[in-house]
Amino acid sequence: MWIYMRRKGKMQVLDFETKTADFCVTESPNYKYLWTADDIEGKLNSAIKQADDKPKEYQGDGAVGLVFIRLWAGKNATRSDILKSAKDFKALATSKTVLKRIDADFVSLYFAPFSFVRDVALANGECPHIGVAVLGRVAW
Repeated sequence: MWIYMRRKGKMQVLDFETKTADFCVTESPNYKYLWTADDIEGKLNSAIKQADDKPKEYQGDGAVGLVFIRLWAGKNATRSDILKSAKDFKALATSKTVLKRIDADFVSLYFAPFSFVRDVALANGECPHIGVAVLGRVAW
C-alpha cells in the first residue's frame, strides 16, 4: 500500500507492507508470548524484508512494516472474561518488554464496544472479534 502526500510542496510516497494475524485474548496458551502467537514476530519481519527487498524504482520515500492482528474471544467467553482479557491484552501489547522483543516501533489498539460484540457476534453464536491491534516498524 502506498500513501502519497504533499509535504513542503514536494510529493512524497510512503510504502506500507502489511501482514495479518489472529490472536485469541481469552483462550490462547501463548498469552504471555504474544510474539509467537500466529507468528506475529515473523510476519512483522517478513513485512520489513519485503519493503527492503523492492527494486529502487518501486520504493517510496519511506517504508513501514505492519501486522494487523485480529483480536477475538472464545465462543463461550462472558462479558467479564472479554473485558478482563482486553485490559490484560492492552497492558501486554503496550509494554516496553513486548515492543522491544518484537522490535516494533509502535502499536495501535482498537477495541469494539462490548454492546457491539454482544449484539453481533455473541448473538450469532460466533467467536466474537473484539478489536484489532496494529504493530509496526519503520523500515527506512
